[in-house]
Amino acid sequence: DISISLSAEDDLMTLLRKILNEGQNIACCDAASLFLIDEISDHERDLVFKLTQNDSMEFPFEEMRFALDESSIAGYVAYTDTELNIPDAYQLPRDVPYEFNRSFDRRTGYRTKSILAIPLANKQKEVIGVLQFINRKKARSLKVSDEKSAMAYTQPFDSDINVLLQALASQAGIAIENTILQNDIKALFEGFVNASVSAIEQRDPTTMGSCHWVMLMVLTFRNGM
Repeated sequence: DISISLSAEDDLMTLLRKILNEGQNIACCDAASLFLIDEISDHERDLVFKLTQNDSMEFPFEEMRFALDESSIAGYVAYTDTELNIPDAYQLPRDVPYEFNRSFDRRTGYRTKSILAIPLANKQKEVIGVLQFINRKKARSLKVSDEKSAMAYTQPFDSDINVLLQALASQAGIAIENTILQNDIKALFEGFVNASVSAIEQRDPTTMGSCHWVMLMVLTFRNGM
């Protein structure tokens, strides 16, 4: 059912919200985030922080981008195509190349504890992003508002949950790539129609207006397919 629902969605942000919602339901976790890789050039890639959701608090979100490298948890997962299961984000081994960014916790009083970060791959097994789950809870209704509640209510992500979330990530990666490709094709088609109308009207001004309505009809028909 989840796979069918994801594959049927053609709006990217709606799709990303569905992925996070389903992931939180499966994992019984307090928060979830999604990152996508942006191919700037053949030799330059950014990791874009596209969306996050949190059951315990509301806060303004702005899309952010940063260099794709091993210095952050999400960056490490995307760069190395390696899953990370972290029992406590504040107790990382000293020899790892990545760090946990505590700025959100400092700003809000939140306490991030358990993290599961999974690479998202397309049909060609290429990493296109990262799905990150935060603070698995003993019950979804519990609120994690500070360190005390985080210590009392959260727990690590176990192997049974990991298998289900890996399956979700596999479906999500393919659905995201398909949606992006569909949107690119739609934009290309609309650009072609607009260019064609402009060329026709420049050659024959008497067609001006009628071509515009034809274009709207074509685009309406195309979007409904």
